[in-house]
Amino acid sequence: MKRKAILILFLAISIPGFSRWLLEAQDGEARKAAKKTQFPFEISFINHAVTLPFDGIVLRPIHPGFSLGSEFAWKEGRLGRLFQNFQAGYYFNEFNAKGLFLQTGIGLRHTFRFNLFAEIQAGLGYLHSFHPRQIFRMGDNGAWVKARDGGKPSAIMSVAFGIGYDFTRIPGRPVSLFLRFQPFLQTPYSTEESILPQSFVHFGIRFKLW
Repeated sequence: MKRKAILILFLAISIPGFSRWLLEAQDGEARKAAKKTQFPFEISFINHAVTLPFDGIVLRPIHPGFSLGSEFAWKEGRLGRLFQNFQAGYYFNEFNAKGLFLQTGIGLRHTFRFNLFAEIQAGLGYLHSFHPRQIFRMGDNGAWVKARDGGKPSAIMSVAFGIGYDFTRIPGRPVSLFLRFQPFLQTPYSTEESILPQSFVHFGIRFKLW
């Protein structure tokens, strides 16, 4: 039931934005320029940590992962670009878990005249985590045998703060580089701890394929 509830919540948040993405993606030739701007692709390499927010952002062991995603703009104005993004990714932390995640978030990105930008986001998502190593159970004969790890479903709630450089304003360079810090809470985590604070540090690139 927990897994269904988490999935329903995630879909309820994601579907309105994803539906708009599909509708605008089917627009005619007149919207091509807007589509190029609204749907960039994003790849980031991430470092995962179990930590309190803003604790040890840089000085930590490397627990690698990656994230893939895209975004579209709800509105563009003087304050910047109000956008919604969708991400999917994977991480491996030998001391905590390996996990697959899906998330969506709402953010605001302001680009300055000299092409540097700053952004802030808030999001919700779904995390399916697994033990980082093989697990065992006691067999019927009293011996330890390998056990199946079906994983554990959880909800994740996050905020993110990022900076970067927007090369898209330079002709012939349709990319942006960014560094993003994303603290998040995983719930439920275990019978002893209902919430576990964690974080991702992203280093990535945002680009257009057409």
